[in-house]
Amino acid sequence: QTLSITEGQAPRLSEQVELHSYEVAQSSDNNSNTNTAGDALAASMAVAPGAMALLGMSLLQPEPGPKLKMWDLRVGKEDSYPEDFEAIGGKLYFGARTDSVGDEMWVYDGINDPYVLADINEGPGSSYPDDFIEFDRKIVFRADDGTHGRELWAYNHINDPYMVMDIRPGSEDSSPGRGIVFKGNYYFSADDGQGNGSELWSWDGQNDPSMVFDIATGSDGSNPIDFTIFDRKLYFEANNDEIWAYNGVDDPSLVTTATGDVEGFWGPSHHGFVKYNDKLYMRISDPTLGVELYSFDGENAPELVYDFNGSEDADPNDLNVFNGNLYFTVDDGGNYERDVYVYDGVNDPTKAFDINPRGDDGVEDLFAHEGSLWFGASFNGRDELWTWDGENEPQQVTDINPDGIADPWQFTSLDGKLYFQAETDEFGEELWVYG
Repeated sequence: QTLSITEGQAPRLSEQVELHSYEVAQSSDNNSNTNTAGDALAASMAVAPGAMALLGMSLLQPEPGPKLKMWDLRVGKEDSYPEDFEAIGGKLYFGARTDSVGDEMWVYDGINDPYVLADINEGPGSSYPDDFIEFDRKIVFRADDGTHGRELWAYNHINDPYMVMDIRPGSEDSSPGRGIVFKGNYYFSADDGQGNGSELWSWDGQNDPSMVFDIATGSDGSNPIDFTIFDRKLYFEANNDEIWAYNGVDDPSLVTTATGDVEGFWGPSHHGFVKYNDKLYMRISDPTLGVELYSFDGENAPELVYDFNGSEDADPNDLNVFNGNLYFTVDDGGNYERDVYVYDGVNDPTKAFDINPRGDDGVEDLFAHEGSLWFGASFNGRDELWTWDGENEPQQVTDINPDGIADPWQFTSLDGKLYFQAETDEFGEELWVYG
């Protein structure tokens, strides 16, 4: 077992930020089929190697051995909170925090150490960049430079990132929502402070963004969110319980009103409604049934897929299309809280697997990667990285935090490797890669 430590400086546009990287060899001893990556990391933290044992559950043993690596972007025990990972053009873009520059935009090219792309809110202040999306050979995102409030920004891969427009002039936020690229334009929600509230806006990549339509006349705004392209139209939720459609030419139109508040899904593989078998899937908070899973065909009122939990909230989440089926987590009303269910689009959903029959699986952030589902799951109160190939029993991949809860999430694929955020007692919440 080996633990190699590299210390150095990560390049950035103005000043350098110190970081450390830790690489754990994925190997096995000669007497066991148990993966010893957790033992190696445990040794570096001065804890007993046996602390990583899974009480009889075997750990995944990769052969010849994918590597598990962590970058301590904020050196020491303090969290860097890396999040909003997006793979664009063979690079990984994300936001993370250090003491010297605050929470700023980072990039990783898959070879060299990650580095701060720009200190948008100069100094220790934070711009909190997030929602990175590729559009018109640029990366569009939102950030706060400390002067203009939270606005829409762009990066052309050559010059420093720049503010697209001060949509709400002055220091107030226009609060641009996560957008989508549709028919050559970037669509998003924003509030220009002119009495319209948050409404639908668009940007062509060259000229100033403009409001598309004032859906809810008045200052409250319709707050359009959950943008999803379906059947050559842009669908979204507005006014909490309404589903709207836009063809890119005519004014947006109301398609249907649901029986309660409509919600999309926000996770590592989806932002908005989820497409599966020619339907859109969403959550609806019905006053009688609670929060349940619904399907929508693009024209008629959404239909309940299944009542998992009577009048209590089932709160379906983490939807992923995997092996031709729809997988998700749900609270089915049992004693053990959230479980993973599978749905074929026709028959009633069924439980896919049960990691801990006598307790809460705690499965969250399902993510399809390299022919398997990856997720965080709990076993005896330990939240670690797990995987499932769709046929055999789920397996814990490795023991990232032998002394506590690793809570892996924010999964993203890049060049066949799995990137995510996880926590250790020694280094806090940092950037990890497996593969």
